[in-house]
Amino acid sequence: LTAPWDVATEGGTTTWRAADLGMEEVLPDAIAGGTSKAAYAATIVDILSGKGGRAREDVVVVNAAFALRCGEGDEEIGVC
Repeated sequence: LTAPWDVATEGGTTTWRAADLGMEEVLPDAIAGGTSKAAYAATIVDILSGKGGRAREDVVVVNAAFALRCGEGDEEIGVC
């Protein structure tokens, strides 16, 4: 969500932006997890506890939606 990203499928490549999914583009620092394993682990715990902040939660939602879309293949990404 920090910049446009490309998704390649059998049908071609599509460029996505946060706005395409009704989300705001964020600065990389807003989703950074830290510089150590302990900091990354704490970030994950925060996200799973609902304390990760909107930007990090949005990243999790987008990743999950694209994973579901890749797995199922028959739904529009906005539905996932």
